[in-house]
This record gives sequence, C-alpha cells and structure tokens, in this order.
Amino acid sequence: MIVYSNSDSFGVVSNGKVYADFIAEHFGAKLIQKGLSGSCNQRIIRTTVRDLLEIPENEDVLVLLSVSSIYRTEYWSSKSISNDGHFSSIRIWETFYDKHSPNIAAFAKEFSLLHNDEAEMTNLYCSLVMLTSFLKSKGYRYLIWNGPSTYKPVDFSAPFISP
Repeated sequence: MIVYSNSDSFGVVSNGKVYADFIAEHFGAKLIQKGLSGSCNQRIIRTTVRDLLEIPENEDVLVLLSVSSIYRTEYWSSKSISNDGHFSSIRIWETFYDKHSPNIAAFAKEFSLLHNDEAEMTNLYCSLVMLTSFLKSKGYRYLIWNGPSTYKPVDFSAPFISP
C-alpha cells in the first residue's frame, strides 16, 4: 500500500511527524510525501496528478490532499524549481512586494487587484471535480480537506454556478 500526501505547509511543517506519517504507519504503508510550504492549489493538484501517473496500476493508494489558500497563485519562473518545471507559487498578502523582483511584485499586485473569491472558489471546485474523477478512474481512495480554512462562502445564486 502507498499513502500519497500533497499539501502546502499544513501538511509538512512540524517539529516531528505530520498526519501523513501517522496514517502511513497505521496502515504499514509506504509514504510518498510531496507537500511543499507556500504551495498554491494549482501546484498541489498538478503535481498530484503527475506523481500518481508514475505509480504502477496495481498499487493500492490512499491519497491525502490538503488544499491551500485561494490567495496564492503561481508564475513561470526563470529557474527550475525541483521537479515541477519553472512554476513558482506566490502569496498576495504580507509584505510580499518587497521580497521579489519588480516584475514578480507587479504580477502579484495586479493579481491581488483582480482577485475575486467567488471566481477562485469556482476554479478550485472545477479542478477538484476533475481531480476526483481522475482518482476514481484509477481506483484510488482519497481524502481532501482545506488546511488553512481561509475560504469564504460561495454565492450559489450566481448565474454560472448550479447548486
């Protein structure tokens, strides 16, 4: 059995073991831990699909995903980041703009000005529907939750959302 875990810092930062360690131990399973502090949801979902495609078909897999804040996004960096190409996650809060190059700071500022909670939630739900369909098609068990609890309620009366 394999326990696959992906998240932002809520799944990897600890003074000891994190939830995925305890669950893998409980099942006597091999743990694949792919969480990365500061990750946006796009990275979590994209790398999950990519990683799971590398697992042999006959494996018993439990997928644990902690989705991140909708106030994070990503950009294509000039340098490669681990095995995730040139994607780099960014946050649009704190004193972010002073910590990065002028181009990235400008991108983050524009993203924050155009950010809409309902649009971001709708995009996340769409991505999760596609991800869970993929997981079901592979026969993988899964648990997905929101680590940071930063989401606001979605207006389901909006014309592009069906309750």
